[in-house]
Amino acid sequence: MNIEEIITNGLDLAGGDLVRSSLSRNLATLNCLNVIDTMMLELANSSKAIKGYKEDIVLEANTKTGELPDSILVLQDFFICYRETADSGLQILEILDDIEDLKRAEIAGKRAILLVEDSPRKYYLSFAPTTDITAEMWGKTIGAEIADLNDLPPFPKEFGTLCAYRLADFTLNQLLIIDSKNFQPFVIAQKQSLAREQERLEHIWRVYRANPASANTFSQVDEYDWREDYREDGSFYLFG
Repeated sequence: MNIEEIITNGLDLAGGDLVRSSLSRNLATLNCLNVIDTMMLELANSSKAIKGYKEDIVLEANTKTGELPDSILVLQDFFICYRETADSGLQILEILDDIEDLKRAEIAGKRAILLVEDSPRKYYLSFAPTTDITAEMWGKTIGAEIADLNDLPPFPKEFGTLCAYRLADFTLNQLLIIDSKNFQPFVIAQKQSLAREQERLEHIWRVYRANPASANTFSQVDEYDWREDYREDGSFYLFG
């Protein structure tokens, strides 16, 4: 479901022609982009994002400097960890801000790294590894700006429906701002009709964001049965 389809579905869920005659399409587009930004922020601050993106970098033996792959340029808020050997424990390699800190770490015998914004990007170590070390850089990706409404939103396509429901809810709130007296009965009825399905989709979204096992697939959610979290009377276990 591309962004244009999400907007259409969201307006249909909110009330169709009645909503379209009361609110402009441009406003719906802006609201949709705001909803997408919110969902991307939720994803970026979840364990799914921080655990999901990894790049391997090789710290070469007998040297304190080297080059990094261009692919790491898409990472932000990252950290670096490594093992001396395949059987040794995992260690965090401290990332420093400037050359003075690197010199101080070298004098103190601490292991640290300085990343330099060159082309290609370079690194400097406070120590010289005796053998090649394959380190792991874990981080979040920087999302590309949305340039075309025919593009897919920057999250798994299955959640386009949730985005449409959020857009519908936001749109219904705006109808109350326009004319609460005349629209209030309609808005209340429409929100009630959407509430249960949106609650189900919101829960699946939370499950997806909480599961770091697979950052780029939807398979974990495919196996999830949302009905197990509801009581027989329809109330939701998650909220007590």
